[in-house]
Amino acid sequence: MLCLAIAALLTQSAVAIRKNAEGEDLGLPPSHGPWYGDLGGTSQLQTHQWHGANGMGAQRLALCEGLGAAMQGMKGHILHCEAQLSKIRKAFEVPDADEILKSNSIDLAEAEESAGKSGAQMIFSKDKKYIIKTMAERDLKALESVINLYVSHIVGHSSTSEMMRLYAIIEDPQGGFWTIGNNWLPVSFPIVWDLKGSRVGRESPKHSRSKKDKDWLKESKALAVPADQRTSILQALESDSELLARSKLIDYSLIVGQLKYDLQACDGPNQPRCVAPVCHPQGGCGETAYALGANFDDIKKFYCSKGSVKEPEPGHTCVGGITSGLQIYFQCFGIIDLLKPFDLKSRLEYTSKGGFARQVSVQPSGAYARRFRDFMQRHVFPKKLAETTAPLIFSPELCRGWGRRPLPWQFFDREG
Repeated sequence: MLCLAIAALLTQSAVAIRKNAEGEDLGLPPSHGPWYGDLGGTSQLQTHQWHGANGMGAQRLALCEGLGAAMQGMKGHILHCEAQLSKIRKAFEVPDADEILKSNSIDLAEAEESAGKSGAQMIFSKDKKYIIKTMAERDLKALESVINLYVSHIVGHSSTSEMMRLYAIIEDPQGGFWTIGNNWLPVSFPIVWDLKGSRVGRESPKHSRSKKDKDWLKESKALAVPADQRTSILQALESDSELLARSKLIDYSLIVGQLKYDLQACDGPNQPRCVAPVCHPQGGCGETAYALGANFDDIKKFYCSKGSVKEPEPGHTCVGGITSGLQIYFQCFGIIDLLKPFDLKSRLEYTSKGGFARQVSVQPSGAYARRFRDFMQRHVFPKKLAETTAPLIFSPELCRGWGRRPLPWQFFDREG
């Protein structure tokens, strides 16, 4: 009886959501909207018979049917949605899928065989520029429904958008689908943060290298970016989340990596002479010539090559800053996991978890976007820290001097 009552409640709640979902907050699409196929309408995805590399007939999804024919790639791969995704590659000067796989020695057939129980698999390219990840049918349906709007937004906001760039959709000979996207974290960070703006169930085990929202708040973490960059980043996050809300997409998060080091003051009264200084307009100068710990040299590697400053590479957002307290911050971040719709399955999850009464992770798309933006503004990019942060600017001299000396036993007992 209890099970029947719960089932009846869920059914009634789902019907109530459908009847009252004209407002943005509840996130129900109109009858012609992207996710209507999940409610009994006709999905744009269809299946067709085809003959793969092994000559055996198989069912495959007709992804982006009518939006550009699929293309044949190397090793029996099928490239989908090329008419759209090639525009993103062009905007970011990214090679095609075959070249990315070849240059990084990636064999999707081997990766497919090693997929775990969940069926999901993720590969990082050797050059740390790309992530190659398997896609479920639900992901494919979500992407096809919004792909033209998504591509237009990414290309039109190529210098500002924080949304993950999808460079290619690949179907392997076994019928598995993969996406190639940009890697927001081109530097190895000791901790990677996954931030959605929800606090319910968003906590990781104590020694985990992957942490979440409640951990962020407990440790009083924050990203230090200069005030003008903070404004631009928050504007971009607002624009991106508004698009995702209109597209009825939820469950995305900001992935974050951060390095932070305290510098020894130099070149001031009764202070040693600087060797490789970084200076703040109000805080004085700090010494970077000494190796200050694990990953300190990774900051230089990001900015420098062979003693010279590198040209910025598109495809990620990494920001360095120095505070008036002579603390160096280096952080990379971007929005990931874009393709979960607020469909019937999500609405049932929202109802069963009591989402109408507490801030569970799954929310209607409008409410999800607002909560995400509020968390970013208040807790990830706080205004007070931005007001004391100046940009970290590398020069050839700083490239050559950064971290090149081991720490002495006593900081002051050294030659300049």
